[in-house]
Amino acid sequence: MQLSLLVTYRDRPAQLTSLLHWWQQMAPAAAELWLLEASAVPSPGLPERLRQLPRSHYLHLSCPGVFHKTRALNLGLAAAQGNWVTPFDVDLLPVGATLTRHLAIAQQAPQLLISGYRLLSPLTALDDLACLPAAAATAAI
Repeated sequence: MQLSLLVTYRDRPAQLTSLLHWWQQMAPAAAELWLLEASAVPSPGLPERLRQLPRSHYLHLSCPGVFHKTRALNLGLAAAQGNWVTPFDVDLLPVGATLTRHLAIAQQAPQLLISGYRLLSPLTALDDLACLPAAAATAAI
């Protein structure tokens, strides 16, 4: 595995549904997804749902109080199998081959890669991935 995406999560089901739909349809073959849920108890059915997706893993961090994103990321970092590891927000959906392009850049300079972008959108979640390029274009204006 070349790229590990570490996604911290707590109680954002609409965004998670969009991300997992994107992962199932468009994820790069050289990537793995680690969903790191930091909550009092695991979300019902979520571990089973992740097991059904390709190259997807689920870890739960018992965290009933404050959301400890750093602790969850450290848990994922210890488990990740990729040559490159990146934190990834549950509400981000890469446009086109963005992750593949970032991986190609990382392979040219393996010591450190800091890159990325974020375009805000008025949509809470995307139900139809076909509208992703249009949503990105609208957000960029």
